[in-house]
Amino acid sequence: MVRAPRFRLIQITGMQAFVLAVLLLGQARADGIRFDNLQIPAVISTSQGSHTFELEGLVVRPDDGQPHPLALLNHGSPRDPGRRPKMSPYGMWTQAVAFARRGWVAVVFMRRGYGHSQGQWLHASGPCAIRDYAAVGLDEADDIAAVAKFMFGQNYVSKGKWISVGGSAGGFASLALASNAPPDLAAAITFEIGRAHV
Repeated sequence: MVRAPRFRLIQITGMQAFVLAVLLLGQARADGIRFDNLQIPAVISTSQGSHTFELEGLVVRPDDGQPHPLALLNHGSPRDPGRRPKMSPYGMWTQAVAFARRGWVAVVFMRRGYGHSQGQWLHASGPCAIRDYAAVGLDEADDIAAVAKFMFGQNYVSKGKWISVGGSAGGFASLALASNAPPDLAAAITFEIGRAHV
């Protein structure tokens, strides 16, 4: 009985060491899939003009030297504000690998105010009945569109159509993106759309 918790602790520590090694190396290859950490210079227009925000990202793609279609994967928003700075693209690693194994360049990135991305968290303030959720969704859609524009400059991304996939607040941002869709957006796929009320 005493050894079981120690063994479990070693398993967790080993997994953490693996993830840390991937993070430190910046890229890894496994099963024909390549992983690259990326700081994405997202150029976003605001009411104060055009600004560049460095957004933390992870690119997961087939390691075959060929260009592939782009899928942007968008995270949700935790209710606990203290968790936002601790978020990482690796939270959607499994989903990104699933897309990459099917021939996509999957990009998971942290929108402004999450993880190590620059910029402030975009939120609707005031009582629920008068919060401007649409404006927040459109602001976060700007992050998605800016990342797509940057990624189309990479030689491993095929030119043309791309998709935006998101759950919770990431689904809400994808839906907002589709409401004023860029001409090359082929689809917005959403799951359990929502926004944190914090």
